[in-house]
Amino acid sequence: MILHNRGDCDEALKLYGEQERLCRLFREREGLQSALHNQGRIHHYARGASARAQPLVEEAVQILRDLPGPERLAIALIDLGNIYSDQDSPEA
Repeated sequence: MILHNRGDCDEALKLYGEQERLCRLFREREGLQSALHNQGRIHHYARGASARAQPLVEEAVQILRDLPGPERLAIALIDLGNIYSDQDSPEA
């Protein structure tokens, strides 16, 4: 999130995409949900691209349902709710 916080969303997305690819390759679900969720957050909050963010965060939520740590699931569900809400708004 450091690059994202600095405003370098393109580089952050590139690195999260690489993380996603490696986590899928090695079947590392913890890292995969993190990469998906972070990509979704950038697409939604930094770029306003709710349609691009939705499938990423939805997949992260599905993974989190099977992992310990309900607080992470809660955060992902909040982000997903915000995405759905923004898609229903007249500006979306």
